[in-house]
Amino acid sequence: MTAGGLLIINADDWGLDRLGTDAILRCVEAGAVTSTSAMVFMADSQRASRLARGVPAGLHINLTEPFTGSGVDAALRRRQGRLVDYFAGPKWRRWGLSPALFAEIELCIAEQLAEFRNLYGREPSHFDGHQHIHQSLGVLAARTIPTAAKMRPSLTFSPGEKWWPNRAYRSLLNRALRTRFRAPRYLFSIADMHPALGGSALEEKLALSSGSAVEVMTHPAWDDELAVLLDPRWTALIGQRRVGSYEQL
Repeated sequence: MTAGGLLIINADDWGLDRLGTDAILRCVEAGAVTSTSAMVFMADSQRASRLARGVPAGLHINLTEPFTGSGVDAALRRRQGRLVDYFAGPKWRRWGLSPALFAEIELCIAEQLAEFRNLYGREPSHFDGHQHIHQSLGVLAARTIPTAAKMRPSLTFSPGEKWWPNRAYRSLLNRALRTRFRAPRYLFSIADMHPALGGSALEEKLALSSGSAVEVMTHPAWDDELAVLLDPRWTALIGQRRVGSYEQL
């Protein structure tokens, strides 16, 4: 939490591919997003890092989608590929902890963090995960993520939005996450809150940033979300709040 609250509008998948990077850049220039999460070893990672221009960027840990960048070390690509195959299996694998893979998860995160530092010349503003893989216990326990780093929490849902066991599990997960990392009080997906995307309680959820840190997760590469983000009504709405990035958390 920050004094006076904070609203972070974060765009995921910076560097995944050229189309997505360009969509995010349009949103940054329009003032529609205030932060991004960068992927490394992907098709547009190197170009995206050159376009960053001081845009606050975190590391979007990727253990679920094969690397698409050229020139990636073969051993590194195989190691990450084994994790992709593992997490593509039964859903419980994403939330559990596999002792047999723990060392590989740590090493894969370390390699991505090193590449982020190499490309951006700085530390990530925060950590999160592609397809929410940062919520896996194997990732949360990884010693290659610095203790006290800033980390995206699990999504926040109100009663009626999700079944209570789902909400209870997310609450427990966030408690565990906050024992080691710093995180916003609330995380919402723009798709779950914006009426044009089938969501609800848009203004009520944004209003929580008056006294707490709130992140809104967005994916500008998706056409429907891009249209909402570039609508002047969106920038007018968030302009009423104290907006920033994880750097202010």
